[in-house]
Amino acid sequence: DLYLPRAGGLTDMLKLDYLYRAGIEESLQLESEINLYFGFSVGGYLQQDFYEDHNISNGYWVRYLDQCWGVRLAMENDEVRTRVMLVFELVGLGEIGGRGSIQSE
Repeated sequence: DLYLPRAGGLTDMLKLDYLYRAGIEESLQLESEINLYFGFSVGGYLQQDFYEDHNISNGYWVRYLDQCWGVRLAMENDEVRTRVMLVFELVGLGEIGGRGSIQSE
């Protein structure tokens, strides 16, 4: 993961994952989120399978994030369907599943 600080305290994110297992799998996932002003951001991802030469999935979103909550409108495409989602997020609660903590998405 690469976090790119910008003027005004904004930070953008770029993520690149490459997976290779000889004769079994070769895939790439690219994800990016760009912070705009006043808590708004836009992002997207692409997951590509090079071994079978096809697009596994892709998605795009617009997010608003305030101090302890957020909302994200997202669209995801895969080989079978297209989904549109409205996701509400609670920020800063920790993780669920680890000794009394709460896990984020």
